[in-house]
Amino acid sequence: PSSKDIKLLSFLDKLFCLLGPFLYHDGHMKSSRLIIFGVLILDVISIGIMIPAFDAMRTFYHLSDWTGNILGHTITMTPGTMISLGIAIYSLCAFFSAPILGRLSDKYGRKYPLIICVIGTCLSYLLLLVTQNYWWYMISRIVNGLTGGNISIIQAVLADISKTPEERNKNFGLL
Repeated sequence: PSSKDIKLLSFLDKLFCLLGPFLYHDGHMKSSRLIIFGVLILDVISIGIMIPAFDAMRTFYHLSDWTGNILGHTITMTPGTMISLGIAIYSLCAFFSAPILGRLSDKYGRKYPLIICVIGTCLSYLLLLVTQNYWWYMISRIVNGLTGGNISIIQAVLADISKTPEERNKNFGLL
């Protein structure tokens, strides 16, 4: 095996050692914890996936400096600012959708709002994949943000599956 393979195996070994107590209990894998972990990974990827691709996205979306008039003020945005706006709008939409998604999960159960969130995130990634228009990129980030505010649902599921306060603390610690 190459040095990259050894580094990857070492990383995965450390990751599974860290997550083992979270995913396994009494020798059996808890499927709800595995699903929660998968959704959490999807959320983390959604937050940072754009950062390493800034320069490539500028050329992909054919961005150049933009000058516009907003509320009587002339504003000029660079391509980097325009891509950063997508990251900011994701976070803003997730911030506002989290309480709504939390209430929906209290009313209809945890499963269906969580499924809707995962579908919305997948649709936003599909939209990013098939379009080469900046405004579709922004719509994709908005959709991803609105359905990416599911951390409140994940917290509720973790509280629901925890049998003891110590187990709840451990689960939230891994969050």
